Amino acid sequence: MDNREAKKTLRCTMRERIRAISQEDKFLMDMRLHQNLAAHPWLIQADTILGFCSTKEEPDTRWLIGWAFAQGKQVALPVCLAD
Repeated sequence: MDNREAKKTLRCTMRERIRAISQEDKFLMDMRLHQNLAAHPWLIQADTILGFCSTKEEPDTRWLIGWAFAQGKQVALPVCLAD
């Protein structure tokens, strides 16, 4: 198996594992992540935060973006445009 095939197999395996996580467990993991990030000194000291809008399978970033705005921080998110 070459590297491309190995990476493709690993991605499929990880997607299956992510999809198997219950909504409740995902919510709890997201909240733990947000609590840890919100307590991190670098994030607390930052004036500007670069982020992304998460997909359904990624950690939910909406809370963190809202938290950053509430703290008076600038938030920069990428914009994707169709060609």
